[in-house]
Amino acid sequence: MKYKIYVVLVFMFLSKLALTQDNANQLQKYSLAEAIDFAKKNNPGIKNAKLDIDKAKAQVNEVRAIGLPQVSGSATVNDYIQLPASFIPLSAFNPAAPKDQYQRLQFGTQWQIQAGINASQLIFDGSYIIGLKAAKELTSLYSQLYVKSEFDAEINVTKAYFQVLTLNENINLISVNSERIQKLYIEMKAMNTQGFVEAIDLDKLELALSNLDIQKKNLENLYDISLQALKLQMGMDVKTPIELTNNLESLYKLEAEDLMGIDFNVSNRYEYKLLKQQESLNVLDKKRYQMGWIPNLVIFGGYNLSLNRNNDNLFKHYPQLPWVPVTLIGLKTSVPIFDGFMKKAKVDQINISQMKLKNDIFNVTNAFSLEYSAARSKYQMATQMIVQQKKNMELAQKILDVTQKKYKEGLSNSTDLQAAETDLKSSQTSYLNAIYDLLTAKTDLKKAIGKKQ
Repeated sequence: MKYKIYVVLVFMFLSKLALTQDNANQLQKYSLAEAIDFAKKNNPGIKNAKLDIDKAKAQVNEVRAIGLPQVSGSATVNDYIQLPASFIPLSAFNPAAPKDQYQRLQFGTQWQIQAGINASQLIFDGSYIIGLKAAKELTSLYSQLYVKSEFDAEINVTKAYFQVLTLNENINLISVNSERIQKLYIEMKAMNTQGFVEAIDLDKLELALSNLDIQKKNLENLYDISLQALKLQMGMDVKTPIELTNNLESLYKLEAEDLMGIDFNVSNRYEYKLLKQQESLNVLDKKRYQMGWIPNLVIFGGYNLSLNRNNDNLFKHYPQLPWVPVTLIGLKTSVPIFDGFMKKAKVDQINISQMKLKNDIFNVTNAFSLEYSAARSKYQMATQMIVQQKKNMELAQKILDVTQKKYKEGLSNSTDLQAAETDLKSSQTSYLNAIYDLLTAKTDLKKAIGKKQ
């Protein structure tokens, strides 16, 4: 009976394991928005940024704990194998005794037990107050880093998504062209049999098919690598099979005014916000050292008990040797007087860091302004080029259709037909590249103005 139960349990475990593996190997479909959403939840960089926020909050609690009551208990047991001894001048007992003679005396009991509880409370410390503010400001800094990591993930996933779509469209384009040339090859082979087409024309088409096959294999290999790169940016296992549901045509059909109407403001850039946050932290850090010149104040108290015994029966009641309580309460202040100019050196370092940070802010402001101008210009050019490339593709298709008709009627030669085929393929590829350029230019412009997808 036990053997049957064991077999059933093993079977259930293996069935569950197989089901889990099937789910992992099941094809998953993602739109661009879904891919970005997946990345926000699974990208390791974003996860670490979120953990940094949690760590910063824990650091705030650590600093806050300094200003809360501090309570500790203690207990000690001492066995004086040799009691402490003191040497007392004999003149202390007998004024007539020689001054250079002493009496060795031992005080205390062999066993001493002490137990107590002590507490303290910080009343005022300027450095603590500023330190608590700085810790909270650090949490804000990590929150900004978290938002930036999400923004960077959006940009990276978006570009990787576009790259995969473009490669897929090019592969499909080669397949369509191959099918068209293959069909033409079959027709021309029949015409060659009847003596209307030369064998060299068939060889040219066969060469074109071979070249397309090589291009397709290269693109397929690049497609696989780019798809894995996309999954890496998403924070997904690169072995997981996925399918992209968007296409280039649906993604690029947006009005240019959506972005062209947005004015550039450097304060929208996350990098700029981080620098300003660091500037605030430097100010607080400087105040923390400056507050170090102000005295602090601590209240403390304690309650302790001690017990003395000369035998091993430590807790037996001896009326003459009871527990002796000691209670105290007090105030303690620390007044800084001279620290060898250490605080001044710390403040000087922060002042230098502030000056460097202002230079960095000035530099990135100029750099971001230039980046925006370049991205805006690139986006404008891309919106114009895609219209022109689409016209060129339509015109190339029209020329090929006419050339094929003339060739079949004997009014055109194979060279013209081959040139028309090449022009169409080139224009189709250029059109796909124009879409990709527009999408990436739009993404770069969003980054330049600090706008999320």
